[in-house]
Amino acid sequence: GNKDSSIHYGNKMIALATTNGTKKYFHNYFAESLLSFGDTTNAIYHLEQAFSYGKKYDVPSQTLELASNLSKLYLYKKNTEKALYYQAVAESLKTFELSPSEVKQITKTEQEHQQKRTKSSNLYISYGLIFIALLVVLGAGIYFYQKNKTNETTAVKESFSLNEKTYKELDYKIHLAIEDKLYLDRNCSLGFLCEKLQIKNSRYLTEYIRKKHQKTFPQFIADLKFDYLKSLLNDDKFIDKSIEEKSQQLGFGSTRSFRTFIKEKTGKSISNYFSNHS
Repeated sequence: GNKDSSIHYGNKMIALATTNGTKKYFHNYFAESLLSFGDTTNAIYHLEQAFSYGKKYDVPSQTLELASNLSKLYLYKKNTEKALYYQAVAESLKTFELSPSEVKQITKTEQEHQQKRTKSSNLYISYGLIFIALLVVLGAGIYFYQKNKTNETTAVKESFSLNEKTYKELDYKIHLAIEDKLYLDRNCSLGFLCEKLQIKNSRYLTEYIRKKHQKTFPQFIADLKFDYLKSLLNDDKFIDKSIEEKSQQLGFGSTRSFRTFIKEKTGKSISNYFSNHS
């Protein structure tokens, strides 16, 4: 395998260890992995950590094996002092004798630690499976929500799609409305126009305007007003009128809204705009 990956996961395993027994096990396992990559120095460090936890855990047979391995590695590294120390430790452990009750107690302790490790492992697996299940449920919920939303949007669009007959009727009614200059009424709104033209559903009118003119209803009315205004620029009587009178003639509720309208349409102030056409 990859050495960097082994170091990464080895450190994670050690960090997750909660008992002396598991810490000893993971340090020992990590040391063996490092030896496979020829990293003797770091392997010795982790073996010594495992040996330290092994003494606390008090399993002589396993501590003996760690001491023997450390002695061999220090001999390989030509550190005679350390090699002799761990060899002496190993020899002393060989003569270590346990009573039947001590062996039974150690075996029981090892079994309890193994059960705890198994329980913890199963718990982590259970949490992992629950988390994955929640992600699946959440993903499915989002998918069906988006699907239903799309279907609803499509259904709304389809329900207000204009057939040829409806389109022609609306086209004729809007033509009459423009001729009658209904857009100059200061109360002109979507509801107002539908009432005047006897259009039952305002969605049909907005869909017609969007389809034929590629505009929203406010944009459509604003453009009609501006076209009408431009047709009056050569009319001296209109030009001579006050701002308030012009505003009223074009169906604005106030001179302020009229000034804003001119600014948005021309980029000029209302006085500059009309002075250029006086």
